[in-house]
Amino acid sequence: MKNQYTNNLLSKITAQLVFGLVFFASLVSFDSAKAQAPYCGPSYSWACSSSNDFINNFSTTGGASNITNNNTGCNGNANNYIFYSALTCSQIQGQTITLNMQAGSAFSQGFRVWIDWNGNNSFADLGEDVYVSPTSATTLFTTTITVPFTAVPGVRRMRVLCRFGTVPAITDYCATTLSFGECEDYNFNVIASTLCSGSVTAGNSTTTLPSVCPTQTFALGLTGSTLASGITYQWQYAPAGTGTWTNLANGTGVTNTQFTNATIAGATSAAASIVGQTAATDYRCIVTCTSSGSTANSAQVTVGVNSFTACYCLSNATSTADEEILNVTFGGINNSSTCTTLAPGPGSIISGYSNYTTTVAAAQVLQGTAYPFSVQIGTCGGNFTNNTKIYIDYNQNGSFLDPGEQAFATAAGVVGPNFVTGNINIPLAATPGTTVMRVINVEVFSSASINPCGTYLWGETEDYLVNIIPLTPCAGSPIAGTISNATPCPNVNFTLSLIGATQAAGLTYLWQQSTNATTWVNAGSTTPSLSTAIAANTYYRCIITCTNSNISDTTVVKLISLAPFYSCYCNSAPSSNFYVDIGNVKITDQANSAVMLNNGTGTPTLSNPTAINGYTNFTNLNPITPLYKEKNYLFQVSQILNYTSWLSPTFNATAAIWIDMNQNGVFEPSEIVFQKNTSSATPTVGDTMTIPATAPIGITGMRVILRAPTVATVNPCGSYTTYGETEDYLVNINYPPCSGLPDPGIA
Repeated sequence: MKNQYTNNLLSKITAQLVFGLVFFASLVSFDSAKAQAPYCGPSYSWACSSSNDFINNFSTTGGASNITNNNTGCNGNANNYIFYSALTCSQIQGQTITLNMQAGSAFSQGFRVWIDWNGNNSFADLGEDVYVSPTSATTLFTTTITVPFTAVPGVRRMRVLCRFGTVPAITDYCATTLSFGECEDYNFNVIASTLCSGSVTAGNSTTTLPSVCPTQTFALGLTGSTLASGITYQWQYAPAGTGTWTNLANGTGVTNTQFTNATIAGATSAAASIVGQTAATDYRCIVTCTSSGSTANSAQVTVGVNSFTACYCLSNATSTADEEILNVTFGGINNSSTCTTLAPGPGSIISGYSNYTTTVAAAQVLQGTAYPFSVQIGTCGGNFTNNTKIYIDYNQNGSFLDPGEQAFATAAGVVGPNFVTGNINIPLAATPGTTVMRVINVEVFSSASINPCGTYLWGETEDYLVNIIPLTPCAGSPIAGTISNATPCPNVNFTLSLIGATQAAGLTYLWQQSTNATTWVNAGSTTPSLSTAIAANTYYRCIITCTNSNISDTTVVKLISLAPFYSCYCNSAPSSNFYVDIGNVKITDQANSAVMLNNGTGTPTLSNPTAINGYTNFTNLNPITPLYKEKNYLFQVSQILNYTSWLSPTFNATAAIWIDMNQNGVFEPSEIVFQKNTSSATPTVGDTMTIPATAPIGITGMRVILRAPTVATVNPCGSYTTYGETEDYLVNINYPPCSGLPDPGIA
């Protein structure tokens, strides 16, 4: 598996070698003190003009005057430093100002901001480190700071610095060992607070966003208001157009007619910030001079609310290579595309994000009903491990982050093209109407790494509409239908659903389970599906009742039997499916040279394009490999490489084979057949083993692992570092076949 950070870093270094040579002389001769005097300054080893690591947007809001410096890209100066001496923001002592900063779209940056409050030409003093971003990202970072009353009035220096892939340290304002990023300086005018007198002016209310989504933060501010000390502020809100005003109060989780789980700050300052507005709202501020008692109301500003369909977070791949969603089928949707398809919806990116909400008819689904889906995954380049997730915004709030809105996630990654299939259960509580479904395929080892928001390197995101149809009220006798089948492993979650059951509102569901189909206990679900886990075979039934008629029906009893032990072994896979693979697994009868198993091709050893697998399941081979008690066999494993040469010791590997002799579903240390190391001279290794006379007869599992570099002990379970492959097989242990005339013995 490719490492995104490493690849980004390597691509940066490679792309800049020539650039670095050309500009080396200017870099080493540059005197940062002259360019930034009287302040020291940081230096970067790579120019932002070639690395695409820069501050693209910086602005302030809520100040007495503000800065807007957006879409600037790289400044192009030596040491990636620029002083925007003509750009000045200002604020009164004791008042707040909001800082907004964002990197370019190519690479994640962490941010830090310093302000020289005391004017001593240094950012090292206590309190002058005013902001640090929580992480590195390409998304917008915002913070609101208060100008200290101890800040010396006058024009002070403000420094904004970013670093690729990390959060800047508190001393990075003058660091000389930075690699990628940019540094920008601005003027910050600290206004002395003078005592107000006479009549005050409230001015006009302002907003940073005229219309918002529930998850968007916006700031309220004032222009043209009296600037002095001794002034108090009280922001008010009213449902748009009503003129019914209520004081805004700071808090979290604020919920009323205008806000849902909102966070409000700065309600009694010149600038307020709000996230969680869910209805169009008017705002104004009451400005009061405490010494004179003069009060004025600012002119109101209206903040509208966007449609929830316009409020979803961005999600897209940054590379056009590798995985691609070729088809999505669900609820009447059957949409195909290719690696060169540009979806017609807003924001679409070829092979990165496809918005089909404007052209593909919405899927039609009923509340409380399960629907099958399929997602076809193809490739626009290489074949690598990938996973898929599906999200549906059931409550129509413009977010996929609410509990239960992850509708599907693959249980394990698949290498290369594949079909993802399953069922999606539409909750009974899903809000009726049209909402959005997001399908994401990402080149990662686990679906747990997939998020509904943000960028990733390889894969694709596609958005569709889904129309959730409300159920009609039930009447008369409901039909319970039948229960779906499942063959779970012990203590592993599985889901049962109803087939052919009545679909209507006003139905209740009672799932029950039993060990003998006679004595029943409640299974814990009151919905049309049941998610549970069992340690032994278990009977299930579901009682459906129409509350309008008070008539019930019960499903036919369903026995859920556990999967055979050889289907339930622990997972095993390398952390990377690059380079090293199992080419061939062979088992030979030592007595007669009969080949019992010969799976795969061990040649060519080098530059073998099939060496791209992390885990391969060969348990479906037919016939199952027979092994006979007390017979001696030679077990062999051959190594292949998807590389032009054998890089020792990196590609030297340890091969191991286990057979679950006691058929308990566990590969125990005593069940290892052999463990040996490969090398360029011996790409095939093996050893002999006699099947014990005490081994139970029947089908059991065999696991083969080849992992590189070599290790002292191979664990049959879990993820291992770094390269290699795990293969699973079934073997059938039995008595040797008879030959010649049987001996009838003595009666």
